[in-house]
Amino acid sequence: MWQDKLKKLKKQTKPVEKKKVSTVVPESRSQDIKFSDYCRENHIYPIKHDTIEPVTLNPQPQRRINPEPTYYEQMDFFDELNSDATFYRHGQKNIPKELRLGKFKIDATLDLHNYSKAHALDLLDRFIDTNSQNAKCIKIIHGQGTNSQNNHAVLLNIVRKYLQRLPQVIAYSYGSPKQGGNGITLVKLSR
Repeated sequence: MWQDKLKKLKKQTKPVEKKKVSTVVPESRSQDIKFSDYCRENHIYPIKHDTIEPVTLNPQPQRRINPEPTYYEQMDFFDELNSDATFYRHGQKNIPKELRLGKFKIDATLDLHNYSKAHALDLLDRFIDTNSQNAKCIKIIHGQGTNSQNNHAVLLNIVRKYLQRLPQVIAYSYGSPKQGGNGITLVKLSR
């Protein structure tokens, strides 16, 4: 049924004839045109090779010059990406497990989310200095890196590497899933 209607519509419409467009250049004109005249008429000029024009697309911002790097910028963290999940000193290998099981009361907590490496280490150093006399166990929240670029933890490894260098730290461990898992570090301090 619809095929019959389509046939009728095709018969009613007349095909449009396509007109041929020809560009005819008079013979006298085509022979007289020179390339130099054509360029001059269309405002095309040759490039001069003896002059060089500097082009600056995106000027680079000048870096801030810091004559004295901070203590944390001077520190050389050798294998920053591979830190130990647990650490202990003086043969006390049971302390990391006891930290995860919650056998020590957490006396203080430090949250380092959204800080740069240098700023986080500065805060951590001050925090441990102020709490090493009073606190027995501290909790450091640094995150797992799920919200950072490429899901790469920024502070996790550097905090743990730094804790290994401090003499006040007897042991540290990642937390249990209830405590925060790998996003936290539980630290046992010496008194």
